[in-house]
Amino acid sequence: MKRNRIVRWLQILAAAAALTCCVVPAFAAENAISNENAAGETAQEAAADPVVHEAPAEPVLAPKPGKDAKVVAGYYYLEPSCSKKRVLSVAGKSKAAGAKVQLYKLKYAKYQTFYVEPAGKGLYTIRNMRSGLYLMAENAGTTKKTAVCQGRKDDSLAQKWYITERKKGFLIQSAISQNVLTVEKSKDRDKQAIYLYKDLARKGQTWSLTRFIKPDGKWKKSKRVWKGTKADYKILGNIIGAVESGDQIYGNLKYDSYDPPYNNTPNEHTITIGWPQCYGPEAQELLKAIFNKDKAAFRKIDSKLPAGKRIENYLNRDITAMRWRPSSKQKKVIIKLLKSKAGKACQDAQFRNYMKTFVRDCTSTYTRNAWAVVMYCEIRHLGGKNGATRIFNACGGDYSLKKIMSVLKRDQADGRSNYQVGDKIFWDRHECVCTFLETFMS
Repeated sequence: MKRNRIVRWLQILAAAAALTCCVVPAFAAENAISNENAAGETAQEAAADPVVHEAPAEPVLAPKPGKDAKVVAGYYYLEPSCSKKRVLSVAGKSKAAGAKVQLYKLKYAKYQTFYVEPAGKGLYTIRNMRSGLYLMAENAGTTKKTAVCQGRKDDSLAQKWYITERKKGFLIQSAISQNVLTVEKSKDRDKQAIYLYKDLARKGQTWSLTRFIKPDGKWKKSKRVWKGTKADYKILGNIIGAVESGDQIYGNLKYDSYDPPYNNTPNEHTITIGWPQCYGPEAQELLKAIFNKDKAAFRKIDSKLPAGKRIENYLNRDITAMRWRPSSKQKKVIIKLLKSKAGKACQDAQFRNYMKTFVRDCTSTYTRNAWAVVMYCEIRHLGGKNGATRIFNACGGDYSLKKIMSVLKRDQADGRSNYQVGDKIFWDRHECVCTFLETFMS
């Protein structure tokens, strides 16, 4: 009986052991299936929501270091106070993105010339004339000794600059850091490195912006022939507009330009208006043309004045002989007329008509050299036909820029007047025209 009881317990234990062996693998398999499902769900979720590699954040705009210098858009040489002969230059005259800038002796070259232009919010862009690329902090760097290079336009803050006033020049600070344009160790030597560094008020951190104008006698010769194409006349207009009313900035046509009597010379007894600077009879002719082109628009603008003071009343009067000096209210109306659609169109048309006459006289009497033709037009527009004839007759058949300028300069020594076409008061405009010819009509 005891033996039977023992056998039975052994059977029960064996059965229990067998049951355990069956259950454990089944549980493990269930767990394995569950883990597979979990892994599958994770993979699906990952596929539906992949990992995003975020781009580096745009650098933060740095605070402005001082008073905005309000630099007028134009071409400049950038010269540090530590040097009198060297300027900011693109290394190796390179046109490649990533090329660094350095200090180098002034050669009056395009790779040393930069177009500085306001970009809003007190910022500026600085574009090289030769490459067309923009000065920037290399790799958008914000640390000390970040290199300065040129890059393709991307409108990033790394390509923008603050230009603020300093005692003897300007401070040029990166828009993404408080580091400024710096000549390494302020040393005045060719190929000296330029980088960004904290402002230590060094001479190598103070810059002057000098207009892109070549000095007397440095102009090249050109064999370009005047063809009278739209491109020729556009360049002619951009040049004369720059020296007449456009602050010597190529292509800057100030349609709303207005000068009162005697603003330019003691001989100008009435107003000078428009981007071509139409004086006296030409000013009256321009106002008449605007009236005839769109009488309704003209009278609508003119109606702001009392009936007896309206500009229409002066269209058929000799404003030069009467030495007309418009009132402040009349001036505002004249400026609105100049800025109107008809006003702009009439200025362009009047200038073109005058230039066609000037060009015909120059090419039939003197030369078809394109540079000389533009110089003739500029001189005649300034000093009349007698002035242009006097200068070109004295050239003796040599119509190079160098010869024309040498003849013009004689006016400064004859002592007859201070307002002849070659006198000092007009000299920088002639230099500017020569520079623009070499730059834009080469």
